[in-house]
Amino acid sequence: MGGFFAAKLSLRLGKLKNFELPRTSMMIVHKAVLQRSPYFQARLADHWHNAREENSGLLPLRLPPGCPVAAATVVIRYLYTDMEEKCSPRSAACYARSATAGSLRLGQASVAIGAAQLSQMLLLEDLAEELSRLAQSLLVSSDEAAALQDRFVALPEPLTKVCQAVQLSPAVELRTEELAPGPGISVANQQSVCLAAWHRAVVSFVMAMARTLGLSLVLALASAESLHDCIESKCRGCGGEQCQLCREDHNTVSACVSSCMDTLCHGCGGEQCQLCREDAKTVESCCSQQGLESVTSQIDMCKAHPPTPTTPCAGLYGAESLQCAWEEDVKTCMETTCRGCGGEQCQLCREDASRIDSCCQDHWHSVDPPQICKDAKDKLESNQDPCDGLYGSQGLQCAWEQDAKSCVEAACKGCGGEQCQLCRQDFSRIANCCDDHYHSVDPPKMCKDAKEEAVTSCFDSKCHGCGGEQCQLCREDARSECCTGAMRTPSCEASNKMPVLP
Repeated sequence: MGGFFAAKLSLRLGKLKNFELPRTSMMIVHKAVLQRSPYFQARLADHWHNAREENSGLLPLRLPPGCPVAAATVVIRYLYTDMEEKCSPRSAACYARSATAGSLRLGQASVAIGAAQLSQMLLLEDLAEELSRLAQSLLVSSDEAAALQDRFVALPEPLTKVCQAVQLSPAVELRTEELAPGPGISVANQQSVCLAAWHRAVVSFVMAMARTLGLSLVLALASAESLHDCIESKCRGCGGEQCQLCREDHNTVSACVSSCMDTLCHGCGGEQCQLCREDAKTVESCCSQQGLESVTSQIDMCKAHPPTPTTPCAGLYGAESLQCAWEEDVKTCMETTCRGCGGEQCQLCREDASRIDSCCQDHWHSVDPPQICKDAKDKLESNQDPCDGLYGSQGLQCAWEQDAKSCVEAACKGCGGEQCQLCRQDFSRIANCCDDHYHSVDPPKMCKDAKEEAVTSCFDSKCHGCGGEQCQLCREDARSECCTGAMRTPSCEASNKMPVLP
């Protein structure tokens, strides 16, 4: 899908009037509408309570892929209708309010399907089930069935079967006037008409499934025969033991199995072909040739593959499902953010902790964050400026220490193993870096210790082997060489105060 666009829709409290909505993949609706949804109450109430949109009362509502905006109108009408009236789900009033049967026509199955998916998102289970049933009664042609399967990522399971039935029996027709509101037709009668239409669709579906079953049996028999004929044609002209070897040859059988699968999957395209060839029924039809089990079992094409989950979160429920959805939303957000990058730039973009953390915040759920969000937050906290929150002399002292550490790292760049450890602990190098990044405050401890060690080492090297008064004179003479730089140490100050002997 393309980028998301927000269309602001401000709804007044009271009765909902007819309105037109822009064709977008995200809507902005009033909080008062979504407050009626169990989804809002169960999962997003706390988050939206603290959201910035709280001041305006407008909140985002993302539409499922393929969902037309007209479908959102159906659901919002349902949410915005006064709920004080207590009625059973099968009563005429509830049916008219929730499914809005009189407002949908043949050929508008996509609206009913989109409304059902949106209702499912908002945890309106009864409404979703009712709209799915209504969508089945609005489906009338094979072209519409194909269009629905292309438009939506996934259809409700019963509707998927009906689509298949309509494709196999395109003669099924429903009369438009049966669903028209028309004068003198009550809502209860409309409901009966819809149910009657649904019954006709079910009958057609059963007949189509019977045709499908017969066709599958014919294809299975034909595939087995074609596999046998294929092997015989490739081994034609052989004799004796040579024929047996030819019929059991791995390459021969493999080529014939592939040809069999091509026949069964004729007309497919792209990923659909791969799924067809890996389908267990296809594998069984093309690889179950009697007497060739030892050969076909060694062919990769004859090894059934487990079905691929429709989504990474398939089979998860509750908190685990929300956590998985959060992680998938973050990954999608990162792909969108890093779109257009190239080479190493893409890797750096996808590993950027600040981007990941931002996506995690934008797709918040009321569960424990996924690991990708935790890792990004930990990385950001570890990379936080150590001098953050320090001011005045403390801030300068911290900056001095960090500058000195960076200086030492730069000086030791390119080292290896134990050499790096010795380089980073060299007090002379540390003292020089501290002098190079001097600040007019008390030096940090690492600088004091390194400078004192460097001065003491300098005095010892200059005055090695001296004794008594000779050592004092030697240290005084060496002070100009050992006590260099802006920093001063106790050793330098002591030598500076020594009395000059006559």
